[in-house]
Amino acid sequence: MNELIKRLEVIQLALSLSDKSLINSQLEPLISHPSSSHIQDIIDTLQKAEFNHAHKLINEFITKKHGLIEIESIELSTLKLELIQLDESVQCLRDNIGEITLIIDDFNKEHQYYLGELISEILGIKKQIADLRLKQFELKHHVIKNKLSQKNKQINEIKEKIRELEQLLETTEFFSDEYETIKLEINSKSSLLNQAKIEFDVLYEKAKIENDIFESSESVKQAREEQKESENDYKKYHAENDDEQIKRKPQSEEAKKRLKELYRKASRLCHPDKVKDDMKSYAHELMVEINKAYNTGDIERLQELLMSAENGFLVKTTSFLSLDIHQLKQSIKERKATLASLSSQLTALETDSTWCLIQTIANWKEYFDIQIANLEQTKIKLMSVSQELSLSIEQEKITLEEELKHNHLQNEVAEPTEQSNPIKNSTSPNDSYWNSAF
Repeated sequence: MNELIKRLEVIQLALSLSDKSLINSQLEPLISHPSSSHIQDIIDTLQKAEFNHAHKLINEFITKKHGLIEIESIELSTLKLELIQLDESVQCLRDNIGEITLIIDDFNKEHQYYLGELISEILGIKKQIADLRLKQFELKHHVIKNKLSQKNKQINEIKEKIRELEQLLETTEFFSDEYETIKLEINSKSSLLNQAKIEFDVLYEKAKIENDIFESSESVKQAREEQKESENDYKKYHAENDDEQIKRKPQSEEAKKRLKELYRKASRLCHPDKVKDDMKSYAHELMVEINKAYNTGDIERLQELLMSAENGFLVKTTSFLSLDIHQLKQSIKERKATLASLSSQLTALETDSTWCLIQTIANWKEYFDIQIANLEQTKIKLMSVSQELSLSIEQEKITLEEELKHNHLQNEVAEPTEQSNPIKNSTSPNDSYWNSAF
């Protein structure tokens, strides 16, 4: 509409100047795109050289359409003003979110610097305590399994002895005294074997019942859950906090202020809403470098990156001055959606537990000093618990080993002929078991 009116105004000017060539230059586009019967009438009068009539028709058309243009112009202006206000609100929310995020980030870095090592040690001790408690529960449970293993070993040894005696019997002369002696010994060993098998079956049934009780015990289940949870906590903490960047010494307040200022400026220029589509990929790459420079506290590098953005490597906000009413309305709709999303993000940040804690702390260094003292006390208490558990387990192991040795001696007494073949290895089988199991 604006273009049409401007062409008609040019024709009016040409009529006043009696410039036919100028009239013809504007008439051609009108003929190509006639928009209404009124325009067609203007074209016809001009082609007939009825210039006075054409002038009147043009005046009527412009006067009629002028009011509509005024309304469109006012709507265009109000929409642009609304979009400007929305952009300011969006930027304000982004700044607030960025400020809170940077403060939380700084707090977390100092938290790790001052308390990280102590927290790691405490989590390690908690893991050790959970391991020891589970080990304490499993200790007695392993004893019954060891008794089964010991009895099974005794059965196999008797079987092997019987096999050796039977082989010896095959090479011994019938009816000789030696033959009779070997036969008696085989019968004796067979009786011992039968007795050992009966004892094994009784022991196995008892062990099975104890195993069912052990596996269904709530205390054992809880100990296993605590052991698994403490191990996961330890691994998770180290996965999140072993980065050397977060262990660097906190900077001075002046340096932190300068770092934040540079970061805000640079990140604002690189925001996707601030660059054209063909520059978004580069803006993203530059933002990665900006984040890296901020995380390492490299002020000089951050200044270089900001300068790159300011010197035109990034095309700044796309102007909406050339947008039509439909495009402006669409942009306003998008900004309102962005505003709602940012408002939700800000609310989530303001209710974040770390941010709420920060709000209650007047002096970070004093807070960390108090936390260090508290964590040191916690560490001492946990170390004491760990040491007591270790001593208790060692005492239980000694008691159980003595019991196993006593049972082993009883088995040897039950089979006196075996005493003529003492075990060459001085290490008790029970000792080997405890060394491998624990």
